[in-house]
Amino acid sequence: ANPELAGIKAEAEAAKSGLARARAEAVPDISVGPYLETEPGMNGYEQTRDWGARISLDIPIFYRNQDGISAAVAEQKQKEADWSVAEANMAIRMRSLEERYSRSVERLGNVGKTLREGEGLIEDVKSRYLAGRVSAPVILEVVGNYREAVEEAHSLEAEAYEAFWNGCYLSGMKEAPRP
Repeated sequence: ANPELAGIKAEAEAAKSGLARARAEAVPDISVGPYLETEPGMNGYEQTRDWGARISLDIPIFYRNQDGISAAVAEQKQKEADWSVAEANMAIRMRSLEERYSRSVERLGNVGKTLREGEGLIEDVKSRYLAGRVSAPVILEVVGNYREAVEEAHSLEAEAYEAFWNGCYLSGMKEAPRP
């Protein structure tokens, strides 16, 4: 999974645990323990007066930790909302990257066609130049146009790779096939 989403998801899970803890704190604690009461007796010895067990219950019994529960509920709702927003943003970013990749690949195909045609045109103009039918500026213009198409192809290829690998990162892929 995507590291950004994983972090937000972990925060949402922590908020859920915080709510469970706040609800558990609303249940009063019951304490049970022994007691022994003594009083001074004759000859310095203590005389046992009373012994038994004590049970105690924290008060208030009802509606305890309502502020803590309310805060935990609010935090959980906020974290769930953050998660939903992050997930929606991730989907939008992925769609944008997919569109960018598709456009780059499509344009790269068109430029590739232009390059193949340009190679043939360069050979044709070269043979015409050697035959003396065209001047040097013509061949320089054709070669310059071909160079611009090569640069555009490299730029489109880089754009396609960038979109592809950003998509891999956003989707959480650790390894991806070559595009």
